[in-house]
Formats: sequence, C-alpha cells, structure tokens
Amino acid sequence: MGNSNSSSLQQETPKRYKTTEKVSVCRTETTTGSHRFEIHNYSLTKGGGHEKYILSKIFCVGGYDWAVRVYLDGARKEDSEYLSLYLQFESKSGEAKTDFSISLLELTTGKTVLKKKSATTTTFNSTKSVSGFSQFLKRDIFEASNCLKEDFFTIICQVTVIKEPHTYITKFPAASAPINTYYEIGHDLLLSETGADITCEAEGECFPAHKCILALRSPVFNAQLFGAMKDEKQDKIKISDVRAPIFKAMLFFIYTGLLPDHVEGAEAAQHLLVAADRYGMQTLRRACEERLSQQLDVVNVGTTLALAEQHNLTRLKSDCLYYLSFSEVFFSALGTEGFAHLAKACPDILKEISNMHDRKKPKPLLKE
Repeated sequence: MGNSNSSSLQQETPKRYKTTEKVSVCRTETTTGSHRFEIHNYSLTKGGGHEKYILSKIFCVGGYDWAVRVYLDGARKEDSEYLSLYLQFESKSGEAKTDFSISLLELTTGKTVLKKKSATTTTFNSTKSVSGFSQFLKRDIFEASNCLKEDFFTIICQVTVIKEPHTYITKFPAASAPINTYYEIGHDLLLSETGADITCEAEGECFPAHKCILALRSPVFNAQLFGAMKDEKQDKIKISDVRAPIFKAMLFFIYTGLLPDHVEGAEAAQHLLVAADRYGMQTLRRACEERLSQQLDVVNVGTTLALAEQHNLTRLKSDCLYYLSFSEVFFSALGTEGFAHLAKACPDILKEISNMHDRKKPKPLLKE
C-alpha cells in the first residue's frame, strides 16, 4: 500500500547559495634609486668658506627630481671643520615621503663606507627641500682616508621614495604580501621537485629539474631538450663543463631570477658568469657582471679584467680599468697572482693600462 505522505516524509535538500567574499587590501609601495657624485680636484674646490656648496646633476627617483648638495667647508660656521652632505629636492611641485642614505666610496676596495641614514622618514616639498648631515665627517679624517685619492672622491646617495598607500578589492585574501612572487614559486618548485621530469648530473651530483623551465631560460637547454636532435625518452643530462656548486647556483637563478646568497666571492661569480655564457643566459651574465663590478679589489681585479676581456664584458672592463687608474691600486695589484694571470691571458691589455696612467683617467660607465 502506497504511502500518500511519502513525499512529506522525505528530507528537503537544502538550497545552495554561492557566496563571494571580497577583501580590500591596502599596500604601500616604494621606489629606490642611487646616484654617484664624483668630485675631482678636491684641493682646488675646497676653501670657499662655509655656506658655499656644489650640486650634483639632477637625477630622478620615484618620479621626483633630486640632487646631492656638498659643502666642503661646512654648511654653517660651527660645521667649518666638517664635510656637510645633503639630499636636495629639485621638483617644482609635489610632496615626496623619503628615506635616504649618503655614503663615501673607498677607492682601494670599491666598497661604500661611512654610510649615514636619515633618522626618520623625511617629507620633501617646496617648503622643506633639503635634508642631510651637517657634520657628516671631520675634514682631516676624510683627507687621511682611502676615500680621497689623487684629489678625487665619490659620494653615493641612495633614495627610497615611499608612495601613498592604495587600497583595492580582491576576491581572495592574501596570507601575506609576497616581495617577489616569481621567486617564491620558483624556489618552492625547485626545493619540492614536484613534477620534475629531467635530472641534471654534474660531478656525480644529481639535480632534479623541469625541462620546460630549463628550456625557457636557456637556448642551449631548449635545443638539447626540444630541438631537432631531442630524445623523447631522455630523462638525464650530463653536465660536464660546469662544477656542481656552480651548476647548483645557476639552477637557483633559472628558477628564481636571483643570485643565491652563497655566490659572494669574486671567484664564484666568475665561474658562474662563464657558465652563463656557455648556456646563453644573458640575464645571468648581466647579474654576474654587476656583482663582479661591486666586488672589485686589488686581489681580484686582475682575474676579473681578464674575464671581462675574454667574454667581451664592456661595462665590467671599463670599471676594472677605472679602478686600476689609481696608482695605489695599480701598484698594489701588480704583485698579485690575478695580475700574473692577466699578463699571460691578455698581454695586450697591460699596454693599455700603462698608457692609461699617462693620460686622463677614463670615465667609468655608471648607472644614473
């Protein structure tokens, strides 16, 4: 016997409602840039008295114009024994919230020293256009330091412009605001080895990788893995021309776009640059060139210059020659193993260096 109330006994299926959660996100972005201000003929420029200053050429950071203001005899009477260094706002309008630092370049090592940072965030506008350090460094200490050589010194000013916070709507909340999403995804993929379909072997050490990523970053890997001579069943590549630690660093760059922290010394960066050339990785080549330029010293300048000459690294060669144009650096480097290597590998360049000391110093290729 049928139950006429059977339909009423059945449980109602609950209705499903689609919900969309929207989240508002507030972010504050920054733009950072730096400027080098070279001052030649220091002994002829100083002595004008306090309140007399010199200005660098205008440079742009974060959409605003800036200049470095230098008082060689102090900005005020009470600063007459000091160098006074300032950042000057040159834009005709607008307001820039800024963090900045000013430092000197030590010419024997090529490193920045005596860096002073703004104590608090500074807002520059038409009424407040200058901020800095009235007593940056005592002049007698400066004149006895390695920052002043052959009547020449370099000031480096780094400016970070803090933009106004902006808010936008997103459908999904972010657990965190990644500094570099590409880096995080690539780094996680490299470490987890998820989906790895090729193994690279260097000096007996195996590195799981992904064919598509290798091919995307290197034309050599692209030809090897997807070219006319590809082997569909290939699951291992023998890396015979790169040492294991260097290949590991190269793989890190392939996945993240950054140099790993352990590539600090010039020797490692030199080997990595050679590997970048072999595998046609121009971005890695440029990163290594910049790292080597930053790490120049009397010990490695010889091998670095030889590398620059052999691999047609115009910017790096120019920086090496400029560094060697200082007599103290040149004569200190002469007795090093690196310079002996340079003499054997690139004998013609020694003539260029010798001639360089008989003429005006070459102007280095510097980033504005």
